[in-house]
Formats: sequence, C-alpha cells, structure tokens
Amino acid sequence: MKEDDSIKKWVESRPDTSCIDLRASLQGGRTGPSRLSAKSVVGKEIIKYFDICSLYPFICSFFDLPIHHPRIVAGSQPYRTPEDVPFGLIKCKVLAPNQKIPTLGVKRHSMLIFANCNKCIELYGKPDKKKPKKNVGRISCTCTDEEREMVVTVTSEELKFAMMTGTVVKEVYHSLEYDKTSNKIFLPFIQSFLKIKTESSHPPADFNTYEGKRRFVDTYKSLYGITIDPENCAFNPGKRFISKIFLNSIWGRFSFQANQAEKDIITPQEFVALTKDETVFDLAAFEFEDNVLMANYKRDVNFIVAAAFYASN
Repeated sequence: MKEDDSIKKWVESRPDTSCIDLRASLQGGRTGPSRLSAKSVVGKEIIKYFDICSLYPFICSFFDLPIHHPRIVAGSQPYRTPEDVPFGLIKCKVLAPNQKIPTLGVKRHSMLIFANCNKCIELYGKPDKKKPKKNVGRISCTCTDEEREMVVTVTSEELKFAMMTGTVVKEVYHSLEYDKTSNKIFLPFIQSFLKIKTESSHPPADFNTYEGKRRFVDTYKSLYGITIDPENCAFNPGKRFISKIFLNSIWGRFSFQANQAEKDIITPQEFVALTKDETVFDLAAFEFEDNVLMANYKRDVNFIVAAAFYASN
C-alpha cells in the first residue's frame, strides 16, 4: 500500500466491516476546533462558551449502563426506526441528512470531526493543488449519497438521536447488545463525593437566610438523594478539588488502554516462549545479568486480559 497508490485508494474506498473496536466509540474529552481563534463583529455576532456542569457524574448517576456480558451480533438488518436500535454499541454505515448540523462524530486526522459526508471528512484540511483554498476551512458539500455514507462505531443512544434527526442506517455490521442495564451502578459513589463537593463549594447568595438554606437542602435531596448539612457548608478549595477529581474521573478508570507495552524481568526460557506466542509483537530484550533478561513487548488487543489498574500514558 505504501508503494502502490492505486491499492491504497481501493482499500480506503472499501467500508470497514471489521469487528467492533471499543475504543472507536470513546469520544469524550476530545476537541477538534476548525478555527483556533475568532473575533466577534460588534452588533452582529456574539461568541458564547457553553459548559455543562458535572456532566459525567450526572450521566453515571441517572442513565442506564450495561451490566453482564453482551450478545455479539453480526450482520443485523438495518434499523428503520429509533425503537429498533438495541441497547449497546453498534458499528454501522449511515447516511446523514445533508445541510443539517451533524450529530455523529468520527475520528480522522487526529481530530474528532462532526460531519455529514465521508468524502468531505477525508478532504478536510487538505489543500487542492490547483485551488489551494478549496478545501481549507468550510466545505460546501456537493457529494453523492454514496460518497457521503460513513461507517461509525457509536452507542445505541447516539444512533437513536441521529435517526430522530434524519440519519438513515444503511447497513449494520456488528453490535454488542446488552439485555440487562442499571442506573444504580455508580449512584452511591457519586452521592458520597457530590455531598463533599457541594458542602466544600461557595454556597448560593441567599444561603444566609433560613428559607435559602432550606431551599438549597431540599433541592439536593429531591434531585440527587443526598442530605446536605448546612453547618458543614464552607468553602474549602482542597476538599472541593479532590472530590471533583473523584466525580469526574471514575468513568475514565474503565477507559485506559489495556494494550500498553509490557516490561518484564524474565529468564531465557520465558523469552523463547514469548517468541512463539502469536499474540505477542514488538518483542525486544536485553540481558543485564547472567540468565536474566529485560523484555519489552505488546500483546494483540483481542487477547488482552483486563487488570484492575493500568498506568495511563
């Protein structure tokens, strides 16, 4: 492929129908700005910053999450309505409505890009030799439906929302379908640290009145099921910082890459065994003592056994 452009173009033109890569559906925390700076025109434009406070703990507390093992399904019939979509992860080919705000993101060019056209995504940011400014910045899509079709790996809830806005599912390649769900998995954890964060934050302006305190306490009790002690409410930046880290990072503990390079102290016999292991690649070793080697290697992600903790890179 590196030497023959025609083969490369042919391969890239074929839809990716391989099995689901779980990390392909993980899109949280990525930013791919189309412009690094902008100035508003006084009287005509307003630039706004929109942020959702405590989004991760809110999702972990009140939305369904999968439990038990999924059913692995290949080659389902295309979903016609949002109600047809099973709960889980889905890899499929979709056709998004043109000239509408995109709802599904794909990872290309080291960015998370929301678009309605696969061809335009490939061209995005690549200058045309004949017209240098053609594909830089905003693109006006005139592609055919076949060129606009995209292969995406998304959660069922994302796909349902996209279908409600006009996206059509053309083919379903693979799906991980969960029959059992729960919205109580993280709730006790979230409640514990949300209580600490709330009591360690600046109280609202009317907190110095009896009615203000009662309204504040009642709100958190009715929304989150936690009991705030007004006597403990005082700004404490240290406790607030630690509790916020716990609240916003718990989901990431399940998202670390499992196929990081492994480093082991092994014997020559163990090294020989690694050379015969078909799941091992990028194997290298050096001897730093008699019959003692330091080995570095990676394992095929399809054969990784999940551990309790991983070091993030």
